Amino acid sequence: MDLLNTLGKAMGGGSNSNLLTTLLPLLQREGGLQGLLQKFEGAGLGNLVQSWIGTGQNLPVSAAQLTQLFGGADGLLGAVSQQTGMPADAAAGELAKSLPGLVDSLTPDGTIPSGDFASLAKSALAKGALGKLFG
Repeated sequence: MDLLNTLGKAMGGGSNSNLLTTLLPLLQREGGLQGLLQKFEGAGLGNLVQSWIGTGQNLPVSAAQLTQLFGGADGLLGAVSQQTGMPADAAAGELAKSLPGLVDSLTPDGTIPSGDFASLAKSALAKGALGKLFG
């Protein structure tokens, strides 16, 4: 069984897990966690990702903010939509609920670890962090 299937099972196997397992490789192509941080900082929203990475409370992100950042149907959300069969606006809404916790789980020490999303997710799975978050 590959990592994404394992990750999907750890997240409960529903549409949320399909969305996130689709998103991980797409975000990796965008520069991983560091690229995500830069993208948010470039839009003046770096404080949001910093809260997810940090050890304090995670600030919320809206579907509209994610649509602006990820390009809606023409950008990253469009690719997620195409691969999951979920409308781009629904994908943005689900990501708004899940992305803060995902980033928080992948950065348990309050720093961005080196490595790609696959290895970070595998490490988080081994520690049980994603299973608790999405199980």
